[in-house]
Amino acid sequence: MFYCPTNVTYKSIEVQTYSGYKADERPVQFTYQGSVYEVKDILDRWYEGGQISGRTPIRYFRVRTTSDRIILLRHHPPQDRWEIQVTSQNLI
Repeated sequence: MFYCPTNVTYKSIEVQTYSGYKADERPVQFTYQGSVYEVKDILDRWYEGGQISGRTPIRYFRVRTTSDRIILLRHHPPQDRWEIQVTSQNLI
């Protein structure tokens, strides 16, 4: 069953990425509230917006950290801004 939290906010974070065939291909670690979290697995990724919709593209990554937390990160490529989804369910 898919859980959709109702009280969702996003906070800016620093993210180190792997750049393979394109820049910022995927996150490998991030810093949130002074703590560094390593990304163990990319569980899912998807895109929102883009040229066809006329909206600024946003890239989403559902990740599992090495401490087994499941976190949603999003990237705004035009501004190179990364954010973490913060809910009462995933406080790290």
